[in-house]
Amino acid sequence: MRMLSAPVLAGAVLASSPALYQGFITRTVPMQDAGSRFAVALVIAWLAMSAVAMLVGEPPKPVPAAEGASADAAVDASPVTATVADPAPVADTMPLSEPIGELSAGPSAPGGGAPQAA
Repeated sequence: MRMLSAPVLAGAVLASSPALYQGFITRTVPMQDAGSRFAVALVIAWLAMSAVAMLVGEPPKPVPAAEGASADAAVDASPVTATVADPAPVADTMPLSEPIGELSAGPSAPGGGAPQAA
């Protein structure tokens, strides 16, 4: 991976953004320090992304189609058919339950509140 590629530069800017902000916006850090921190972050980002690219490898290259054939002809256009077996009927092992009916609130005191002790 090249050192001046977009992912490496973006990683370095993100890693050194506090120093860049303090150096160029608020001027609390000398610009030379902010620039040197960016340079160090650039080298570290380049090494890290190069290591990841080396571990992952390059993407596979597409296989070229045969000469004289179109790109669509390279794909097998025969339809795929599948047969599905008729499943055996499943016997109900649990009978359907009877409806419970309306839920009642139970006996309550007049006025809808909790029963009062006498």
